[in-house]
Amino acid sequence: MKYNIIHQLTVLLLGSCLFSSCYKADNFKNTLDALPQVSYQTGYSYRTSYTVGDTMKITGRLQPNNGLKIRIGNEDAVIVAADSLHFRPFTGDTATIFMDWVKVLITGNMGSGAEIPVTITSGGRTINAASINIFGQYGEGSFKKSLALTAHADITSPYNIFLNCINGKGDLYFYEYTTGNLQHVRKDGTIETLLTREQLTGGVYNIQTFIAGGVNPQGTKAWISAQADTTYAFVELDLGTKKIKVLNHTKTYTAPYTGGIGQVNVKVKAVYPDSKGNVFLVTPGMQWGQEKDYSAVAKYNVTDGMISYQFRTAVSPEGLPGVDITDPDNPSVLKLPLILPDESVMYLPGSNKLTVYDLQSRVVIKTLKIQAEAWGVLPNSYTGSFNGIKINFNSYIGNNSTPETGFGFLPRPGQKLIFLLYQYLDGRTLGMGNNNIAPLVGGPKWMAFDFAESRTYQYAPQADLSNFVFEPFNAPGKPASIFSDQLLNYDEEGHLYATANGRKKIIRTILK
Repeated sequence: MKYNIIHQLTVLLLGSCLFSSCYKADNFKNTLDALPQVSYQTGYSYRTSYTVGDTMKITGRLQPNNGLKIRIGNEDAVIVAADSLHFRPFTGDTATIFMDWVKVLITGNMGSGAEIPVTITSGGRTINAASINIFGQYGEGSFKKSLALTAHADITSPYNIFLNCINGKGDLYFYEYTTGNLQHVRKDGTIETLLTREQLTGGVYNIQTFIAGGVNPQGTKAWISAQADTTYAFVELDLGTKKIKVLNHTKTYTAPYTGGIGQVNVKVKAVYPDSKGNVFLVTPGMQWGQEKDYSAVAKYNVTDGMISYQFRTAVSPEGLPGVDITDPDNPSVLKLPLILPDESVMYLPGSNKLTVYDLQSRVVIKTLKIQAEAWGVLPNSYTGSFNGIKINFNSYIGNNSTPETGFGFLPRPGQKLIFLLYQYLDGRTLGMGNNNIAPLVGGPKWMAFDFAESRTYQYAPQADLSNFVFEPFNAPGKPASIFSDQLLNYDEEGHLYATANGRKKIIRTILK
């Protein structure tokens, strides 16, 4: 009898516990079901970064009709659209469930920067969703007014060769084709002769073809590359004393490639001096028996007179040292790198992509691959996070870009590139007729790639190009020039300096 009573009490107790556990489990499930939920599955998750003015789409179990409220940063978001969809939680499964989606507008009052909190409230319950980054349409150094162009200085020939010097002071330097002089265009537009043709050569070599040159940011020294009578000459110029020093004569571009500047063989195709006594040089390569202009990047140390190689490619001469930067997508192609030596940054152009390298450590900082917009869709998603933009460059970026869709790509401190977007956007490329549709997407517009923040932003809200074009490109009734224009420098106010109209004009930007 006593055993039966104990047994019955035990069963009753276990039953009560099981009932309680089931009740708690059911209650917990009901609580979970009542909570709003956000889907982070590929194809449904929202982006990590947005620009003010963007629309953000959130998908999940949101219950829009149950007091849904979405707060982003400092402000409750305005829901501009809502609906439901069939959601497939598992790729290999045909089963679907109903999910909600809402679209909200990103505003400046929500805050700016990284890790902006997102909270979702529905049915009186609140959850913390994944935070986002919010950026403004503008960035450091941007103009809030549109920029126009004005003639800055007269030049005598489109065959003039401009020397690299991005010093932020508006200085321009060029080898004048008609006279053989080295000229300096000051910020005020006046031109001074730094060295005459006779001073450039010093009577020790002849310039048959001026190839390239660069001036240090201080404007005190320059280095030039020229084809002489029987050799290629690499020459240092003191712009103050007007004295020259021939550093190297090369007859045949063969080993040795490294060592003292006077003992190596080197042909220089581009020159980028820094302010610390280093000169970065772009040297050629060979492919299928033909010389390729760009294949490697060397460093000449002014202090010890030594030359070494930072980077090489598949078309570099055999035995040339350096980190291999061959583009796996186009191994036989190397475009002219964009280099800002004082920041130790090199931008290597690719087809619809840019790879950023540290010049000194020789490591990759970042790679940006840019998608074009889909056929028949206006390409106006060009401002914002790198992972969300779509730009119809459809070409190599940088000095080898097609200037109707992208021109300039001027390196600026802070890992930025300034460029002109959609000077001319051919409607035929999108199935939208034989006309310029750039105005339909806000073009032309000065833009910036910001690799430090992984985004693009407007450098100015609009670009008025009246009376000027940046060549070469074709348009109905307009043949392309054979001369390529260049974006050359900027000044302390952020205004830009360039050649225009097929190198027939030097222009600068002004506030409109």
